[in-house]
Amino acid sequence: MTPARLARGLYKTLKWLFLATLILALILPPLAPVLWFAYAAWCAVLQYLDYPMANNGIPFREQRRRLRQQRGNSLAYGSGVSLMTTVPLVNLIAMPVGVIAATLYWGRYLRQEN
Repeated sequence: MTPARLARGLYKTLKWLFLATLILALILPPLAPVLWFAYAAWCAVLQYLDYPMANNGIPFREQRRRLRQQRGNSLAYGSGVSLMTTVPLVNLIAMPVGVIAATLYWGRYLRQEN
């Protein structure tokens, strides 16, 4: 594991923990389930699309920029992966399906952008 990939993973983890505890639990408790799901979908997008994008040498800031430009598609992908992980027995195939879908999403929608 390279230091850059380790730093990227640490950044994602710390950001996730901070936002989850501060915003959802303290500030907006009635909206917490909806916001939690939206944030889980965004984290799934960042996690699964990190592999094909990092393999093509795209830095993390550029990854986030590209995913923000395709926000609707990105959240739809992340929502699908998040929903798959919540259904018993379907969650067993969620990771391989998520990786395949991320690779297809990268190839069809995100690779062409420069």
